[in-house]
Amino acid sequence: MPSAPGRKERNRRSSFSKLGAVNAIRGTLRAERFRTFAAKLKAHAREGRKGQTEEEMQRHDPAAPSPVMTSKEVAEYLRIHQATLSKLVRRGEIPGFKIGRDYRFRRDQIDKWMAEKSGLQEISK
Repeated sequence: MPSAPGRKERNRRSSFSKLGAVNAIRGTLRAERFRTFAAKLKAHAREGRKGQTEEEMQRHDPAAPSPVMTSKEVAEYLRIHQATLSKLVRRGEIPGFKIGRDYRFRRDQIDKWMAEKSGLQEISK
């Protein structure tokens, strides 16, 4: 039959339970602070855009297409597999540049490349 826990064991258990309660309270406070911060940030963004032109709003809009695209974005844009895109870049058949280990592509250069490959002179926007 197991013996009753000693004083050290009881103290260790109670400190763990106290620590758990403290962490739960901290997590709740963090969540409340985050919600407050998010609300303030949204309000600030709305206030900051009131005097902007449509062009300025689009330039800062995160949903607007970026002039620089990642390999994944270009593969989806061209509807090809990423491995095929990597081969084309390594062969120099598609315009792109390397940043660290990753390739980046300028949207206007990809559009121009597609126009050249399809035999068109200009792409309509």
